[in-house]
Amino acid sequence: MINKIIVTGDVRRPLGQTTNIKTIFNLIKVPIEMVTTGVEVIEDSRNRDVISHNEWAQLFDKESGYYSNLSDFGSNVLVIGFEIPPVAVREITGCGSKVINVTLSPIRFLSDLCWNFEFYGMQGDLTQFEISEEQIKYEAGLVKAACVFMAGKELTQPTVLLVGQTLIDRSVIGDSKFLSLLDFTPQIQALCHHHHTIFKPHPHENNLLLNYPIVSDINIYKLLSDENLKTVVAVSSSVLDEAGYFGKQAIALKDTKYYEKKKHISTENFINPIFWENILRLVIKTESPAPIKLNCPRNFARKIFRAYWGMDFL
Repeated sequence: MINKIIVTGDVRRPLGQTTNIKTIFNLIKVPIEMVTTGVEVIEDSRNRDVISHNEWAQLFDKESGYYSNLSDFGSNVLVIGFEIPPVAVREITGCGSKVINVTLSPIRFLSDLCWNFEFYGMQGDLTQFEISEEQIKYEAGLVKAACVFMAGKELTQPTVLLVGQTLIDRSVIGDSKFLSLLDFTPQIQALCHHHHTIFKPHPHENNLLLNYPIVSDINIYKLLSDENLKTVVAVSSSVLDEAGYFGKQAIALKDTKYYEKKKHISTENFINPIFWENILRLVIKTESPAPIKLNCPRNFARKIFRAYWGMDFL
């Protein structure tokens, strides 16, 4: 029987995940306690054995070697983690613990941030809570409307957009190293041959030596809303997941087996006791929560995580 829930994350990631872990812990601790009894809910954001970025990339998908001490885990423990890497999931589940791995959804243009879930050692049916495809398409239309008066020249011919990403991130780890557009130069040249092509670098990374016009000053959603933009190409950017909702073809250069499309859960549901009772009742004795009025204003999570991406025009 589960009697302990540990809220943690990628505790060996360089620069740490302390702030994100603590924020998520505070978001979900009370909702979980409202539907469980006799369960200890604790937070663990302690950084373990500082490693370099390259060491982190090499460790990310190994079979073992993440934790030096696994004594915190066992069959009585449920781990709710933020962006736990595959190597850590393997070690935790190897101890008999169940894991719920939480990541930010790549759909970033909705009324607030939303969340993806992966379950290990347990089932999790999120169907009744997921954001529908119709809702996502509807909100993409609202974003397109907001972009009409936004600054930025419109494209004058059918165009391919290359999207840059930060050079150090879990989403660009492949073959135990960090990948960039430069690693796919032959593929990009083949895709862009005879097509007008532009390059939008990541706001914090603009040093890639690509021989294409740079459009760093045009909002990404302004570009996605442009009728002349036909195709989006990136290593594994979240923009690829969003592009289809704006009618664009998306081409991922990296094997994205860890970033497949999942059910998207709103922040309002993420902090709702009813949502957690639905998940936890399969592994913990739960009870229906007392009625409460949820107070989750628009852009609540976007503001507290300071995560605006292309929605900074808000």
